[in-house]
Amino acid sequence: MFKKSLLVATLLLSATVTSTYWAYEEVNCSSKAVYSEYSCTQCFNWWEVSKWTNISFLDDLWVNDTWVKKIMYKEEQTMPVMTALNWSEIKKSPNSDSFWEYTSEFNALLDNSLDWYVLPAWKTISWLKSAMWAWFMVDKTPAKWQDVWILVYDITSHNILESGEVATNNTPHKECVVYTSWENTVPPVVEQPKPEPKPVPEKMTEVKTWPEMYFLILLMAFALSLVVMNRKVILEKIKK
Repeated sequence: MFKKSLLVATLLLSATVTSTYWAYEEVNCSSKAVYSEYSCTQCFNWWEVSKWTNISFLDDLWVNDTWVKKIMYKEEQTMPVMTALNWSEIKKSPNSDSFWEYTSEFNALLDNSLDWYVLPAWKTISWLKSAMWAWFMVDKTPAKWQDVWILVYDITSHNILESGEVATNNTPHKECVVYTSWENTVPPVVEQPKPEPKPVPEKMTEVKTWPEMYFLILLMAFALSLVVMNRKVILEKIKK
């Protein structure tokens, strides 16, 4: 059993970088439906990732666990593909074919006379890796424990038969790595509609009294002025 390796660099808000070297855990391909969806023949599970997780320094092994030699043609190979799952979002840099490159260990296996790469029996090498400074970054994650990405490596190689002939009916080996979400996505803030104001009931009809009060005040003022003007007459009558 072989475990894939990578370096995970988590970018912190303080612009510092912390890196940890881990290994992929190999799991049964029946453990997740997504492995079947991508026709995976060897399956790995990367633990959980969260927003801003930076994944880099990826590599892939070419394993020959048989008694015969294996060969590989570059033109038959497909570069690994990282696919977002469950509406997650990823960033890739560089976003081009230069993301992946062959290792010097793999290039040393070239048979110049036949233009193929020969892997001896019971030999394992790192044949493909991500370029220096190449990375994938988590930009958005789904709910916790849901699958975030699947990284698929395709390897097409052939056995060299005892007769020296090359087997041509080999099934491509498809290795898949699934990443799951460590954190819940913060739901977008949805502004609640403001409740409509309740209608104010109309006031009962009130009797308008201000004109009567106005005339009453005038009448009192007139009476008071009469009293003031005739106070002498009124006092004399009181004395009598």
